[in-house]
Amino acid sequence: MPRHRIASLSCAALAACTAYEPQPLEPAVELAALASATLDGKAPVAGDFDPSDGLDDRELVAFALASNPGLRAKRLQAGETQALLVTAGLLPNPELGLQLRPGLGTDGGLAAAADLLFPFLRAGERVARRDVARAHIDKTRAELIGDELRVAVAARTASLRIRAQDDLVRHLEQELALRDEAVALVERRRELGESTRIAGALAELERIDVGRELRAARTGLDREQRSLGELLGLTPETIVPLAARGEPLRLDPVADVEDAEIDRRLLAHVPELRALAAEHRIAEAELRLAIRRQYPAFALGPAFERDVDGDRSLGLGIAIELPIFDRAQGEIAQRLAQRERVRADYVARLHALRASAFAARAELRLARDEADLQRREVLPVIERTEALFEQALRAGEVTVTDWLAARTRARTVRRDWLDAVVRHAGAVIRFEAATGFLLGAPVPSTTAPSDVEN
Repeated sequence: MPRHRIASLSCAALAACTAYEPQPLEPAVELAALASATLDGKAPVAGDFDPSDGLDDRELVAFALASNPGLRAKRLQAGETQALLVTAGLLPNPELGLQLRPGLGTDGGLAAAADLLFPFLRAGERVARRDVARAHIDKTRAELIGDELRVAVAARTASLRIRAQDDLVRHLEQELALRDEAVALVERRRELGESTRIAGALAELERIDVGRELRAARTGLDREQRSLGELLGLTPETIVPLAARGEPLRLDPVADVEDAEIDRRLLAHVPELRALAAEHRIAEAELRLAIRRQYPAFALGPAFERDVDGDRSLGLGIAIELPIFDRAQGEIAQRLAQRERVRADYVARLHALRASAFAARAELRLARDEADLQRREVLPVIERTEALFEQALRAGEVTVTDWLAARTRARTVRRDWLDAVVRHAGAVIRFEAATGFLLGAPVPSTTAPSDVEN
């Protein structure tokens, strides 16, 4: 019988062995699967999910969390960590000892002895090993939640940028249409002798400049759409429909958050701090495990012996480890230093994250005040100015050059307003990411923190 078959039968007789099943990596197959990944082919969101009517923020985040290729690899890594708990619960394998002693001198024959010793874990050692495994699992889960938070923030940020580029493209298309009318108006007035060639050239240059900005905005929109598709694990040609796309961006104020609430959110929701806390639990459990290992370990089991005269005996065998030289002093010192280092890392990171959260709140407040100022004071003036110059141009009270100068200024101010709204919405997302809070949609100003948690 071939040797590998004997080994397989022996393994099956001793325990239930796992059979090896090869799964070779085929790059061409994986590439074909990626190339066929479309929005309609995936339905990761439970309940009603119809991508044809566009994805709102919550659906987009849920889709990103379910379909992002990097997160899938992270979740499989979390599955690897689960195996640590299985290993920690296993008992040591028994040891089979055999001795053959031939007789010396005039004594002939052969003496034989055998023992089957079962090692015993030290008191509390198995519990400490399981605590180490559970802490590793908690750390991996917290790191996975952190990765999911980053993907959620990236998805919402990409959606915001697409909507901002949409607004910019619509605004520039309107501006380009007005420039076309201005060029045609200058041409008609020049035919009537009411305008000059210089005014026509200025109007033409202004139209070229707006057209250039429009092409750049469309290129930026295409780039943002591709970036979102990449985040969702879709093909580069897939356009992700967004529910709010086509609607102008609004300034949605959010409720201000006090210092105590920021601290509460940091401790309760920031995944990085939860991962560091789990790492501290790992250090604590490993220190307990190292302290247990300084005590003697023993093994116990049946022993059989046959002497040279053929007499047989059956008794009890025992083996005791004598910790004379190595009492785990080095490991205990290492674990003590590790515990202090992890605690210091946690405190340092807590300080840095708290500072980042307060800085994000300050940025949010500044962005809100700036956008609110432009909405209350600047935009009404621009709208009145545009209307007055439009009427004056139709009545021939101003030149086309003056009208173009006013439109250029108005375009700049409207761009500033759009940038202010985008900065405010981005500041909301960054503040939520800094506090690890609400992994889905912006906090409405009328929503209490308890409702958000629910």
